Amino acid sequence: MFINLVVMFINLVVMFINLVVMFINLVVMFINLVIMFIKLVVMFINLVVMFINLVVMFIKLVVMFIKLVVMLNTRASWYFSHINTVIDYTPKADISDFQNELGILSITAQDEQGMEYVPCGQQLFQLTPHVLVTFIALRYRLVFILDVSPSVATVNLATSEILYDEAFRSLETAMKSLVQPFRAPGSQILLCPELYVTVIAHTPLVNCKANQVLMQGCLLTQKNVDRMLRVIGDALTKFENKVAQALKEVIESDTYQDEEEEDHLTGGLFEDIVEKPDTPSPILYLTTPDMSFVNLFRYGILALQLLPEKSAAGIIVITDGVVGLPEASLFESLMGQLRHSTISCSFIQIGEDFQHNAGLGHVPYLDMLSYMAMSTFGVLFTRLPQLDTTSTEMNIFHQAILTWNLQKPLHQMQMQTQNSRMAPNPIMHKKHGERNLQTPISNLISCRLREGYTIQDVHLTKGDSQVEVNMVLLWRDQITIHYLAVSSWPLSPAKRTTHIEVSVLAHYAFLQDVTCPGKKLFSSPYRTALVKKYWQTLQGTTETDQLLVHLQSFAMSPIYYQVPESVKKGVPLFFLLANSTTPQLNVQLSSKDAALTQFANFWKPVLMLDINIWQKWMHTHRIGLVLMHDVPLGKHLHIPNSSGRFHSVMCRQAQMSLNNLLRNWSTFELLENHSYIKLLFQDPDKPPTSFYLLRVSPKPPCMVLRLAFLGGMSGKERNEIVTQLTEKITSLTFPQRGTQKDNKQKKTSQHQLSQESAPSPRQHKPPCCLYCQKPLEKILIRYDRMPHDFFVLDVPPMIDQSGQLSYPVSANKTAANVFTTLSRYLYHRRWVWTMQHVSSMPISMQAVGCILSNLTKIRLQEGFRFSHANSGIVDMVLEVDMKLPCVCSEAEAEAETAECVEELHPCIVQYVIFPPHTATTKESASKDDMEEMETTEADGELQIITECWVEPQCGVIVNSSPERKHFDGLDYRQLAEAVSGNVVS
Repeated sequence: MFINLVVMFINLVVMFINLVVMFINLVVMFINLVIMFIKLVVMFINLVVMFINLVVMFIKLVVMFIKLVVMLNTRASWYFSHINTVIDYTPKADISDFQNELGILSITAQDEQGMEYVPCGQQLFQLTPHVLVTFIALRYRLVFILDVSPSVATVNLATSEILYDEAFRSLETAMKSLVQPFRAPGSQILLCPELYVTVIAHTPLVNCKANQVLMQGCLLTQKNVDRMLRVIGDALTKFENKVAQALKEVIESDTYQDEEEEDHLTGGLFEDIVEKPDTPSPILYLTTPDMSFVNLFRYGILALQLLPEKSAAGIIVITDGVVGLPEASLFESLMGQLRHSTISCSFIQIGEDFQHNAGLGHVPYLDMLSYMAMSTFGVLFTRLPQLDTTSTEMNIFHQAILTWNLQKPLHQMQMQTQNSRMAPNPIMHKKHGERNLQTPISNLISCRLREGYTIQDVHLTKGDSQVEVNMVLLWRDQITIHYLAVSSWPLSPAKRTTHIEVSVLAHYAFLQDVTCPGKKLFSSPYRTALVKKYWQTLQGTTETDQLLVHLQSFAMSPIYYQVPESVKKGVPLFFLLANSTTPQLNVQLSSKDAALTQFANFWKPVLMLDINIWQKWMHTHRIGLVLMHDVPLGKHLHIPNSSGRFHSVMCRQAQMSLNNLLRNWSTFELLENHSYIKLLFQDPDKPPTSFYLLRVSPKPPCMVLRLAFLGGMSGKERNEIVTQLTEKITSLTFPQRGTQKDNKQKKTSQHQLSQESAPSPRQHKPPCCLYCQKPLEKILIRYDRMPHDFFVLDVPPMIDQSGQLSYPVSANKTAANVFTTLSRYLYHRRWVWTMQHVSSMPISMQAVGCILSNLTKIRLQEGFRFSHANSGIVDMVLEVDMKLPCVCSEAEAEAETAECVEELHPCIVQYVIFPPHTATTKESASKDDMEEMETTEADGELQIITECWVEPQCGVIVNSSPERKHFDGLDYRQLAEAVSGNVVS
C-alpha cells in the first residue's frame, strides 16, 4: 500500500512536470507568434518604404513656385539644402496659400511603365539628386527685339514673302502664347504670371535717327494682347518707313558716286588727278554685323533695367540669324554681363536655314545663337511653333521662357547633338588642376552659376557621406570647361573644406593650342585671342574662388569683425592718394598695431570689389537719389562771368547730411564718403553673422547707393534693410535757411521723384534727398560741351585714317557711344528760339540770363530737380507717375464695364537748358567759334536752346502736383510738347 502511494505521488509529480512543460511550450509558441507578427509588420513597413522609394526614383518634375523673385544663389542653396531630405507635400488650392519665398507648386512622377503619377493628398517624398527641379516666377520682364537689318528685307524663297512680315508674325505668336493661362504639370492652379514687355526694333543704319522703342513697360495680358499688337504693328510700320527712307538716302548717294566714278573711267584718262572728297562713302554708315549684334543686346539690357526690378529677366530676339561674331574680349564682356545679371537670351529664327541659293550670301549663324541661348538658360526656336489658345497645359513658349532649371542648357545641348547633321569632332579630356578651398560647396556652386556654369549631375558617394557636383561651362562651340566640387555630406557649417577639380573637354586642335602655346606663334589674331581668353577665364575662376574664400572667412576669426577703437570713433580705415586707385591705410591710424593691420588686410579686397561683377559673390541692391541743390544758386549758372567760366550746381549741405547719416548708420567707414560696412548681429552678445557693403557713387546731384549683402541672407531680410535705410535717407531735411527773399523763392513745390516719399505741401523744411525708383544713372543725359550742330541730334561715327568706321573693341568700353544709344532709345524734342537777328539791336547778356533763370524757376516749380551741370549746360530731372493702359479687352474698354486696377509706374523726364548760343554760317563756323560764348556781338543769330528727353513709358501721367496738373492724362510724346508749351506761354 505504501508503495502504491509512492508510485501515485511520483505520477502526480510527473504529471505536474508535464503540465509545466506544456505551459512553457505554450509561452514559447506565443513568443514565436509575437515575433512572427513583428516580422510581418517590419515586412509591411519595408514594402511601404520600397514603394515610396520606387515613386521617388521616378520623380520627373518638381516645380517651385516663387512667391518673390529670389536670387540665383538662393535657388541653388534651396536645392542643395533639400537633397536627400523628406518633403511633406500637400497640394495647394490657390496662389494665396504660398507665404514663403519658395514653395512647392506640384510634384509629378513616373513609374517603371512610364505612367504618370500625381499625388492627390498629403504625401512624403524624398528629393534625390536625380530629381529635376524647375522654377517658375510670378512676375517677368521681357524685351522683344526685332532685327530690322537689311538682310531681313529679302524674300524668303521657301514662302515667297518678305522676312519683315515673318518677324511680326513671330512676335504675335510669341506674345499670344505667353499670355495664355496655364497649369503646371501636377497642379490644378491656373497660373497667369505678370508680363512686363518692351518691344524694340533695332537697325544697324547709323543715319537712321528714328526712335527704336515701339512700346515700353506694358503689362501684357490675354485680354489686351490684341490691342497692344495693333499699337506695335502701327509703330513698326512707321519705323520701317523711316528705315527705308534712310536706306534710300544711302543707296542714292552711293549710286551717284558710282556714276561719277564711271565718268572718270571713260572720259577722264587725261584729266588732272583730283583729291577724293573728305566725306566717307555712305556704305560706311551701315554698322558692321558683329557690332550691330552687340548693340542690339545693349539696347535690350538697357530696356530691362527700366522695367520693374523684382522680376525674372529675359531677352527674346527675332532675327534671321545673319549676324557676325564680335571680337573675343567684347563678346566675353557681353556674355559676362548677361550671366551676372541672370538674363536669359532666346532667339526666334525667321526665314530658312542655309540654302545653296541663299540671296546675297545671307547665311544664318545658328551656331552662335544656339551657344548664347544655352549659355544663358534660353532657347533657340528654328521653327515657329503653332499657336494653341484652347489648351491650359504649358505650351512650348511657357516651358522655354518662363521656366528655369539647373540642367536646362545640357538638355538643349543633347538635343542639338542628336539633331546635328554634321559629325562632331572627337572630344578629348584634359585636366587643368585641383585644389582645396575652405568654403561651403553651396557658395562655390552659386558663384559658378553666376559665371554661366550649369549643373550636369549630382552624386552621393561613400555611403551617402560625400557629395560630388559636376558643373559644365559651355565656353565655346565643342569646348566645355568642367568644374567638379566634392564635399562631405550632409552639409554642415563646421565642415567647410571643398575639393575641386578643373578640366576641359575639347577637340585635339584646341588642346594642342592651349597646352603648347610657347612652341609656336599663331598667324591668325583670332586664334591668338581665343587662347588668351581661355587662360584668362581659368585665371578668373581661380581669383573668384580665392576672393570667395576670403569673404566667407569673415566670421572665422575675431580679428576680422572686432572694430578697432580708433575706427569706431569715425576715422576712415583707408584713403586714396591723388590719381591713384589703390587704397592706403589711413595715416591717422597706427601702422604698428598688428591687429589693426590684419583687420585692414581683410577689408581691403572688399573695398576694391568691382561693382560690375560683385553679383558673383553677393546679393546686390541699389538706392537712387537726387540731392537737393544749395540755395542761392550761382549768378553765372547760365551765362559766363568775366573770365568765361560758369558756376556749377552745388549740393554740399545735402551731401553732408547724407554722409553723416551713413556714417552713423554703418558700423565703420572703409573710405571716407565712399564705402561703409554694416555688421549684422542676431544676438548682441555673440559674434556677427553677416555684413553688407554700402558704396556711394560720388557724383552729386545724381547719386546711387549700392548695397552688397554677403551670400546666405534671405530676400525678406535684405528688402527690410533696404527699405529702412531708404526711409531714413528720404526723411533727411534741411534746416530753415536763407533770407526772406530766398524763402519766397523756395516756396515752390517740393514734390518728390517718388510718390511714396513726397513731402507735405505745408512742410517748411525741404528734403535733402529725393528717392528715384528708376535707374536714372543709366539714362542720364550729360553734356560736357556744346554740340557742334543743334540741328543734328548726334555726331556721325568717327572715321579713322583708313576710311573705316572706328568703334571701341576693348572690354571696358561700350560698343557704341552712350549718347547715341540713348538718342535712339529715349524720346527727344529740341527747341531753338532766335533772340536776335544779325540786323537787330544787340541784346545784353544779362537779359538773356534772366530769361534762362525764369525757365529754370518754372521747371523747379513743376518739380524738376538739378541732375547735372557743366559748362553752363544745366540738366534737370523729374519722375512722374504713369498709369498703365487698362488690361481689359477692347470691347470691355469701350463698354466701360471692366474694373481696371490702376497700376502706377514711374517715368523719367529730363530737361536741358543750354547757355546762349550764337549761330554762325557753316562756311565761317569753326570748332572754336561754336564754343565762343563771351560776347553777343558775334556774327550770326543769338539763340536760346532747350530740349526734353522722355522715357518712352507706356501709359498716361497721373497724380501730378498742382503746379503741373496740366501734365495729367498725357503720354510721353505729349509730355514733351507740354513742357515746351509751358515755356512759350
